[in-house]
Amino acid sequence: FGVDPRMERKEAFAVVFALLCGLLAVFWPSVERLSGCPYLAANPEGPGDTRNPHEASPTSRYIGYGNGVVLMAGDEGTDVASGFVVDATTGSFVSLWSPSTPPSSDDIIPDETVDLQGAIVTPGFVDAHVHFLSLGLGLLGRIIDVGDVAAGDHLAERMLSRVRSGGGPDDEDETLWAVAFGFQHDFTNASWLEAIDRPAVVFRFDSHQLLANSKALEMAGVTADTPSPDGGQIMRDASGNPTGVLCDAAMGLVTNVLPPSTDDQLREAFYAAEEHALRQGITRVGDMGRVSFDDEFASFNDVQNIYIPMPEVSAPQRVRVDAFVTLRAQRALGDLIDTLGNTFSHGRLRIGGVKTFYDGSLSSRTALFSRPYADGDGVNAGIRLVDPEAWEEQVRAADSDGMHVATHAIGNQAVDEVLDVYERLPNRHRHRIEHAQHISSLETIKRMEKAGIAGLTPNPQHWVYDRGTIPARLHVDDAKLSFPLAEFKKARVTMALASDAPVVPLDPLTALENAIDTSNPFSITPWDALHGLTRGGHILSLPGEPGERLGYIAAGWKADFVVHQARCDQQEACTLETAVQKLLASRADRVNEIKHVYIAGERIM
Repeated sequence: FGVDPRMERKEAFAVVFALLCGLLAVFWPSVERLSGCPYLAANPEGPGDTRNPHEASPTSRYIGYGNGVVLMAGDEGTDVASGFVVDATTGSFVSLWSPSTPPSSDDIIPDETVDLQGAIVTPGFVDAHVHFLSLGLGLLGRIIDVGDVAAGDHLAERMLSRVRSGGGPDDEDETLWAVAFGFQHDFTNASWLEAIDRPAVVFRFDSHQLLANSKALEMAGVTADTPSPDGGQIMRDASGNPTGVLCDAAMGLVTNVLPPSTDDQLREAFYAAEEHALRQGITRVGDMGRVSFDDEFASFNDVQNIYIPMPEVSAPQRVRVDAFVTLRAQRALGDLIDTLGNTFSHGRLRIGGVKTFYDGSLSSRTALFSRPYADGDGVNAGIRLVDPEAWEEQVRAADSDGMHVATHAIGNQAVDEVLDVYERLPNRHRHRIEHAQHISSLETIKRMEKAGIAGLTPNPQHWVYDRGTIPARLHVDDAKLSFPLAEFKKARVTMALASDAPVVPLDPLTALENAIDTSNPFSITPWDALHGLTRGGHILSLPGEPGERLGYIAAGWKADFVVHQARCDQQEACTLETAVQKLLASRADRVNEIKHVYIAGERIM
């Protein structure tokens, strides 16, 4: 072959091998699929599924989906397609079909085709901030839902009715607790809970305040002599006696004597929450753990005892889950990752994130602001739930250990103080701020972008709950940058629009509607809102396999997608904006919003 005899033996062999590959390619066109020259088919678009999207594989099974309206398509998510092909073996998209261009001879011929019949298709929705097991416990009725009840005496009636109808503890055993969730009103005391003949607690919808009757306080040992803990408050009457209203860290005085849920109950709660999520078109959640102000290791125990063993103990999980633990448990989490790794359940479960609270909530007047609340006592500006120096030390340790830190910060002062710490961290690109509902100035948003933090999880549904409260509760200057989604977008700060369920319903279409609601001066475009509910959620989620891409419908990306009941009869004329309006209109039929849900190309529902 004209090889220079001075070349090393291995170099000569390499040349001969390359020439043989070339000759085989001439006489055996399909050799590219089978040869030892995989770089010939490398995808120039970068990491992910590196096969050429138009290259067939002898081991793959291809399914084509056509005659639809496909949103968030292409590598930038800006296209609207009419269909796509999925490699069912790898669970990835391999090609797209344009509305105006029919499939060509260069496209892969699917082994099977699905007629979408004009249905709208989106990437699977992501809710990057939920409390998944708490949501499931509520769905199972183990926590009584009182979110739709206004007056205190009606709340007591609801709880008593559920207890006596089998929706709560056995009526014959008055030592068992009645636990409810969801009240939205300001109560100065919990006297109306005395009508319940057992220990009873009701959590505020934001989980930053609870009401407890005297039997619950007695079992918890809370008296007039009990001091309010750091980061919490026991509300008292004029005589100094507890009124039954406890805020933030003080809640732990009562919750630490609540009967714990069993592992079997928590597994049942997971499957209930998972089924509910799939029915909303959600394919991935960020589980921030069960809210607990007394047991810092509850969420870690859930990871270790519920999530990781799930495929062996019960049915495999279907939804992708990023499971976070509390900041204080990060050392234990690090040891667990060193031993077992950070990915489980065939990539559906990922760990490596820690969640921490910096302040409380607006509705409970415990979110931390730079000045006192306008409708308060002139002193209360909220609660700092941590010691700032100790908290920074813990966050630094998590940063050093490779963890992803998610910090709850709602008030403008809390957001500024969290950002101050993030800016000093070497790996700040991994860390996110949860909620970030009230911002002190545009300069703060510019700092977020300059610092390069991972992003934010604002909650459009919270704006609907809070918009009636903000004018009275906040000073004008503090309210100017409340829920500033458009300003985050302008500054190119990544947003993952989240619900915080069960604080508000797990409902991505309502979040979409609220995010684009033009009555909010900071509303965003339909594309930006969809991005926040799909690709943005994946960006802020925990990392998985190197090069894995999720969130758009594009060649080489994982095939997580949702086929909606909503449809466009004239597909070529159906823009993204038109399709979004049809999605929102489809919610009139709440039972049949979602037709099918696919994760990694597999039809899950």
